[in-house]
Amino acid sequence: MPDASSTTRIIQQVGGSFGSAILAFILASVLTSHHAVTAAARASAFDTAFWWAIALTALALVPAILLPAGKAQPAAQNTAQSAMAG
Repeated sequence: MPDASSTTRIIQQVGGSFGSAILAFILASVLTSHHAVTAAARASAFDTAFWWAIALTALALVPAILLPAGKAQPAAQNTAQSAMAG
């Protein structure tokens, strides 16, 4: 269990950084391609980046939904099992 917790934390950190970098790239590319000088053009660029964020979130939900369901045990039961094992 401790290994799974650290692995999950590493994946969250890398995924968050990677996702932020992708969205920053999308926003910058839209801003420079439209030569955004007006407020409406800038708002449109942020709108595009927002929709990309929604699409990436939906894409990440697919494998999350397909994860196998684990059987949750109450905390008291985990403590009792640990005491008997040790």
